[in-house]
Amino acid sequence: MSGARREAAGERRLFFALWPTPELRASTLAATAGSLAEAGARAVPAENLHVTLAFLGATPAERLDAVLACGRGLAAARGTVTFDRLVAWGRAGPLVLEPTAPAPALAALHGALRNRLVAAGFQLESRDFQPHITLAWKLSRRPAAASIPPLVWPFDGFVLVDSEAGPTGSRYTVLARFPG
Repeated sequence: MSGARREAAGERRLFFALWPTPELRASTLAATAGSLAEAGARAVPAENLHVTLAFLGATPAERLDAVLACGRGLAAARGTVTFDRLVAWGRAGPLVLEPTAPAPALAALHGALRNRLVAAGFQLESRDFQPHITLAWKLSRRPAAASIPPLVWPFDGFVLVDSEAGPTGSRYTVLARFPG
């Protein structure tokens, strides 16, 4: 459903995410620029780089207060995650960065947020949480390098984002910030 039709239907496409600083986005893109060029892919705009914690998808506008309540006051919202592995998911992408080591604080944040959302009646994806940063879509070839110098993403909070699909890709708007 297009953004205009979704708004007319009273829905928002929502997700919770780690939202990096502009400097962290720039260092992530600098560290992966060669691999992105090698992959011949459509790069994700720098301002869209993030780590999804929970994807709600199309959410009725009247449920926004309940979504916000789920994010408030989570104690496990501080830590780091280190991304050090490039992975192409599937034949044509996306190209993502993943951590090779677990990030306990991130897993705790995800679990606590997921529990609150499920308790509030939201339907979430059933697949296991796999922290990643999507770098590009529609790969024409897989990059040779599978590892990169470690990129440490510290976090001391997270955000609620509204995603609006458009003809040139998605536009993200941060609706709320939740400090750790």
